[in-house]
Amino acid sequence: MVCKNLDFVKTFATLARFQSIRCLLVIAAYYGLKREQMDVVTTFLNPHVEEEIFIQGPQGLEVREEFKKRAPALLLLKGLFDLQQAPRLWNDAVNATVP
Repeated sequence: MVCKNLDFVKTFATLARFQSIRCLLVIAAYYGLKREQMDVVTTFLNPHVEEEIFIQGPQGLEVREEFKKRAPALLLLKGLFDLQQAPRLWNDAVNATVP
């Protein structure tokens, strides 16, 4: 699938306003609810890439000669940290799990 007319120069990341977080903490404290914090270290490495994105291999990567002739680039199957679509892919993956 090739995505056309998408502007990958603009980045996307869902952010919560600090006031919203404080409000939720106050409500949780008022009702005596348990609060937990979670940090996902591999956030941008988990979601699958839906578009065809090709990258150059890192320096020092040894690729067999037969692959060099056929495809000088690597096809991404999952997101990367430096990929500008990574926050959107993660947001889509999280939204897909919420009923």
